[in-house]
Amino acid sequence: MDENKLLEACFELAENLMWEKKTAPIEKLPEQITELSEMTNQFVEIAKGNYYMTEELPEANEILIGAIKYLNTQAIPPLRGNYNWFFNSLSALLEICNPNSIVDQSNISFLLALQKGLINHIDLSIRKADDNDLD
Repeated sequence: MDENKLLEACFELAENLMWEKKTAPIEKLPEQITELSEMTNQFVEIAKGNYYMTEELPEANEILIGAIKYLNTQAIPPLRGNYNWFFNSLSALLEICNPNSIVDQSNISFLLALQKGLINHIDLSIRKADDNDLD
């Protein structure tokens, strides 16, 4: 596991969840640095605790870091100290990447909907990246 990349991804998430950047008063920054550090460390510990879900996959580190970065794009600040949200969301994403059980026939329609949603998400992301390349 790449500890530096994990710390960096968790720090970026904690920073984005602390406050809306446009409204963070600079005079509160010293007290918030302690909270930011605490949130980062908690996110790192939660991520390490969930690493087992993908550790046997060839790109385990990239999957873990990618899941954290994905959560960073989905989170709506402020979510200060909301560790349950992070644990549950990260666990769900890692489970999708490496399922630990096979579902029965009644869940296949959900899996197909999930697949369709992921394909649409990938297509939109590619189009956005292509549009950015044109700028």
